[in-house]
Amino acid sequence: MSALKNFTHIAQATAPNSGQGNQPVTNISVHARVDYTLRFSTPAVYVLGENPQAYSHVASHYIESLDSDRNIAFIACASQLNNIQMRCRIIEQLFGEQLFDPEEPLSVSIINLMKKQSQPLSIVLEHSQFLSLQVTHEVCQLAQIAKKRELDIQVLLVGNPETGYLMADNALLFKDKVAIVQANNAQLINLQSKVLKRPSTFFSIPKGVKVFALFTLLSGILLAGVYSLWQMDVVNFSSLPSKPVTQIADTSEKMVTSQAKEAQVNEPSNQKLMTLATASDVLNALHGNTEQVASVEIEQATPNDVLMAITTELQTPQVTPVQNTELTVREVVEPTVNESPKWPEHQIFKGTESGFVIQFGGFTKEAVKANFLARYRITDYLTYQRVLAQGVMQVITSPVFETREQAQDALDKLPTDLKERGIWVKNISAIKVEISAFESSHL
Repeated sequence: MSALKNFTHIAQATAPNSGQGNQPVTNISVHARVDYTLRFSTPAVYVLGENPQAYSHVASHYIESLDSDRNIAFIACASQLNNIQMRCRIIEQLFGEQLFDPEEPLSVSIINLMKKQSQPLSIVLEHSQFLSLQVTHEVCQLAQIAKKRELDIQVLLVGNPETGYLMADNALLFKDKVAIVQANNAQLINLQSKVLKRPSTFFSIPKGVKVFALFTLLSGILLAGVYSLWQMDVVNFSSLPSKPVTQIADTSEKMVTSQAKEAQVNEPSNQKLMTLATASDVLNALHGNTEQVASVEIEQATPNDVLMAITTELQTPQVTPVQNTELTVREVVEPTVNESPKWPEHQIFKGTESGFVIQFGGFTKEAVKANFLARYRITDYLTYQRVLAQGVMQVITSPVFETREQAQDALDKLPTDLKERGIWVKNISAIKVEISAFESSHL
């Protein structure tokens, strides 16, 4: 078929119509667009189609329209062909058994071979989406160099939008080297067209960006886990809810009431012990030994009591009953001896009227507390118990300072990493309230 037939649409579109001026071009076939562009504009054309049915007929029509004296190379590209194999297939179809270097670019090899065999060339590459960037650039550059040297070389690439995306991503390499035609409407588009914008999907994101995003996500999860574990052990007391004053007052009243009941229970037994007199007490009173009976209330003895005492002294001067009686007294008195405090560490705070301490933190686990003390080398410290909603917490503080200024000076001298944990100066009065609430809850 003659190439002249491809221009019939153009002639019809620009022909005058009775009484009217020239009509604008309203219809042109993709075959005419390709033929016109290769002859008069750019010797390298890329036809973009969505599928093989859309662009394959363009390559077939172009080959049929060529003159018989034109040297043609037609390659159906495939992903299995590398750059060297593609160069070899193109040159072997064009120049047969001529020697060439497959490592050289096509723009060098073909130009050199055309010096020996001067003949118009056409290179048609179907399924150009399987070409590498290197080979795609070489064939476009070949057409540009041939045009400058007035050599007749035409290059036609047909394929899906992947080739267009590749050219748009490397616009500087393909600028003024190739014309892009859409197969569905024969429209020319430039490298900045929206049609050549690669659709953004997850699989189109570069691998490096995916790896960085995954690393950032895992790091965030790890940091969140570490922070949550740290929050479970060390609590910032400034954010803890304090007990209402009315509840503390009720607790104090309960303690006073319980102490009063204990005093009432112990008082009768003490009075009973004070009024009890033994035979040895009567003997000491008769002998004039007032030092041992000074604390005992002595009732006036009757004559019968005196005679009984003299008779007991003469007949049975044994003191065994006295020892048994004293043993009985001891057995009665022993339960009234005050027991040691249940929480001796609280006595230091209770015995201090006023002062200030540095509060280091609170711990619910003994292992975490030991690690904290070992890490910051804290050896001189005080502790007390505090009630929380989750249970009992052991609070670590410094020794007591008389003034807030002294405590603040000591805090300023502590290591920076310890101060960054949120330690602060606390009044002894606040600690006494917390101790009182704890002890009342464990009565």
